[in-house]
Amino acid sequence: MADLRIQYDEEMVGAGHPTKDDTLNRLVLAEHNQDGTHKNALQGALIGLRLERKDADEVNLYPGAVEIDGGIYTVPATLAKQCSGLSADTWYYLLASAPASGGELAAGDLTASASAPSYDAARLGWYSGSARCLGFFLTDGGGSILGFYTLGNWWVPLQPVYIINGAPSAGWTSVAANVPSFGRLLLSVSADHDSTGTAILEMRPGNSTITSNPLIHVTRGAGASADGAALVTASVAGYVDYRLPNSNTLSLSWNALHLPRGLQAL
Repeated sequence: MADLRIQYDEEMVGAGHPTKDDTLNRLVLAEHNQDGTHKNALQGALIGLRLERKDADEVNLYPGAVEIDGGIYTVPATLAKQCSGLSADTWYYLLASAPASGGELAAGDLTASASAPSYDAARLGWYSGSARCLGFFLTDGGGSILGFYTLGNWWVPLQPVYIINGAPSAGWTSVAANVPSFGRLLLSVSADHDSTGTAILEMRPGNSTITSNPLIHVTRGAGASADGAALVTASVAGYVDYRLPNSNTLSLSWNALHLPRGLQAL
């Protein structure tokens, strides 16, 4: 950590000098704003606020607090948010806007949007304009919210999210992992296949040139079947690569994803 004190060989210069750095206020500005108020020590904070499915078109946001653009806002009791008009097979992002007054978030301050937020390194969170993302969910083929929960820093669907369920490719192939748009994501994947010979399923991040790959599982001998699990990272665009020779079918899915920074609650 840098020593911000005025050193013996430095000049004592105040704010606003046209050519020289401000040394007099350097130390105090590390913890204070220019008007003397304290800087926000909780910038980027996300405490509690666990998100879960309530029913087909509602989610529950459990008690906690969040920092949004310098303000700290709380949810003192479980808050239900109805999300009407959801599209099928779509990722939605729950966004929170700072309330017009007071320090408590209400259902009216929450919005479910299909447009992915972006990570703001200065604000230490995922934002869409001035609204901060608190979590996300996936809908099924009928537009109903699929069941999910969070376990530590893992987001877990109540049913597997399929990547492939059919005939596999023997050579390296990139496939969409059906993940939300948060850049690179670590996935816990599961696979099951039957073999016509010695079959080795390998995976790597999507559109990769890596030649040393994590081994998911091995099946030896024609007519055998196998299942296994491993961790793999999806690419920024949400793809994974795989190859599986000597096999008729492959069922490949993920059953948990590691939450990105800015969504990991304390």
